Formats: sequence, structure tokens, C-alpha cells
Amino acid sequence: MTWIDLLVAFTLGIAFWGGYSAGLVREVIGVVALAAGWAFAGLLAGTLASAFPPTWDLSGAIAHLVAFWTLFLVAFAAVRVAGMAAERLANLPLLKTLSGMGGGLVGAAKAAGLLWLLLFVALFFPIDSNLRRMLAASASVRAIESLNRPAIAMIERALPKPARPFARLVLRRHRL
Repeated sequence: MTWIDLLVAFTLGIAFWGGYSAGLVREVIGVVALAAGWAFAGLLAGTLASAFPPTWDLSGAIAHLVAFWTLFLVAFAAVRVAGMAAERLANLPLLKTLSGMGGGLVGAAKAAGLLWLLLFVALFFPIDSNLRRMLAASASVRAIESLNRPAIAMIERALPKPARPFARLVLRRHRL
């Protein structure tokens, strides 16, 4: 176990503790509120933007942005308020422990995703050879880096066909 593995374990432990403190219900409500807000705003922003009075003098893009953000906040707040009732139920003795454990797992998963994103972005930049060697020696970093292959495949599939050879050129060196 390297010092990097200890940092990863410490990070995941802190995230687990934060998720445990929040509980599964609150963690899930937060994720659902984000997704619901995004979906609701995405579906209705165009309709609301077209209903703005002409006296507001907003360009089409700005009107759409204002409508999207307003609808997102309304839906996000509505889901969070509705979730408060579920949180009260989750505070019953046995459910509180289960919710805490589930929340810890969700918190740790979010932290692992953030660590992956940090490593994924960092690998696009020059890294000191000693640090690169230490990262490669870390079992937890290798586990996190294993998520790069599916991410790179998704990126390549999402790009237009003419851009894929250039992306492969850049991404093939994207590893420890």
C-alpha cells in the first residue's frame, strides 16, 4: 500500500462519513432532485421562453437560459421539499442505521467518481515522472484508472467520424 492508496482511502472514508451523516434518503433525494430539475427544465424551457413578453427584450438564447434555470430551480426545490417527508420516515431507529450505511456507500461512490475525474483530467497534462511512477504503483489508482477505457470509448463514439482519428491520437497516450 502506497501513500497514494492511503490518501484515496482517507478520501473515500471522509466521503463515506459525510454520506452516512446525510443518510441514503438525503443522498438519493439530492441526485433525484438534480435529475428531475434537469429533465423538467429541458422539457419545458422552450415553451416558457417563448411565453416571455417581448418587452423583456431577451434574445432567444438568453430567454431559453432564464427559462431553463428558473424551471430547474423550481423542480429542484419541489423534489427537495417532498423529500423532507421521506427523510423523517428514514429517521426511525432501524431505518436510520440502514439509511446511514446506504448514504455512506453513495457518498463514497460520488467521491470515487470525483477521484476518477481528477485523474482523467490530470492525465492530459504533463506529470512529474516520480509522481507518475508512484501513481502507477498504487493499486487504488489502477482501479480508478480502469474506468478510463469505457470513458474513452464513449468519447470516441460521441465524436463525429472525421474527428475520431484525432481523438484516438490524443487519447491513446492517456494513461499512467
